[in-house]
Amino acid sequence: MKKRFFAILLAVMLVLGMSLTASADEYNWEIGICTKITINSTDTPTVYIAGSFVNNDSVALSPSTGTAKLYDASDNLLYEGSVYCIPSVVQPGERAYFSIDVRTSNFTNPDAKVDDYTFDFEPYKTSYISYERVNASVEIGTELDSIYGYPVTLSVTNNTGAPMEDFNLASVFIDNSDGEPIFVSDTDYIYNRIPVGSTILFNTYIPEAVLNLINEQIPNHSVEALVYVSK
Repeated sequence: MKKRFFAILLAVMLVLGMSLTASADEYNWEIGICTKITINSTDTPTVYIAGSFVNNDSVALSPSTGTAKLYDASDNLLYEGSVYCIPSVVQPGERAYFSIDVRTSNFTNPDAKVDDYTFDFEPYKTSYISYERVNASVEIGTELDSIYGYPVTLSVTNNTGAPMEDFNLASVFIDNSDGEPIFVSDTDYIYNRIPVGSTILFNTYIPEAVLNLINEQIPNHSVEALVYVSK
């Protein structure tokens, strides 16, 4: 899946914003890439790309580990790295999210600008692994961590009647105008056990500059807690 776009990339924090659809040969899914936030700056540039896909197949799919590639205007490869989805097993009709953040200092040419990118996944059909989304609330903290940014706290209460453990979680910032992701926090696998009736808090983070840009440039947005527990 390859999409040409024009964007200013030397940015403090850059979240890319276009859309595309693609279908793997033997799977029925749609992929969208969102690039919505830009800033004209040359300070410590970092590329943020958030995307999502919908499983339109009739069975659960596991996207496994994907590969992200960034190119300059001459199709020179600037960066290649892994990308992960949440949830790791996507039920029929369910939407999954993914993102990468890459400092331009990691490019093969740190002074180059990204002009093209690809995300490639090789999903396989699965019937022996299952994650179920559970209700969770989310709150953005006001105390800034100088390294990670602002904490985004996910709160989960176990009302299932049985202990819960093995969590797959992240937070996602959504543009309410089209439902597409603006930013997805790092996906975590956590093995905490929540007894029946208990509540546990998980922290993810959003960089300060990214949150500032979202607040400035995407007035109608929301943040969702993505919390999945193994069944």
